[in-house]
Amino acid sequence: AEALLLAAHRRFRPIMMTALTTMFGMVPMLLSSATSIGMSYTSFAISLIGGLATATLLTLLVVPVFYTLFDDLRAHLSGSLAWSRARATRRRAAATEAPTAG
Repeated sequence: AEALLLAAHRRFRPIMMTALTTMFGMVPMLLSSATSIGMSYTSFAISLIGGLATATLLTLLVVPVFYTLFDDLRAHLSGSLAWSRARATRRRAAATEAPTAG
């Protein structure tokens, strides 16, 4: 959790500045008509702005959420694995200490 907070503090501003400047740079292409530049680039600008907005959202929100989920799952599984190993060790110790019938 501390690493995620530190990364968010350090990387949020550069990521947002890069994404927003690129999106705002596409606005003239989005608003231009076909007569001013010879062909229409409106659909290209819409798809570029939408894709960049989606990728930025995924980078800033979804990736850290999945990181924490997988980290918690790893911690849970390693705890369960340690518990089962300890249980197996206790069983083996009990089996070797038990007197044999004979």
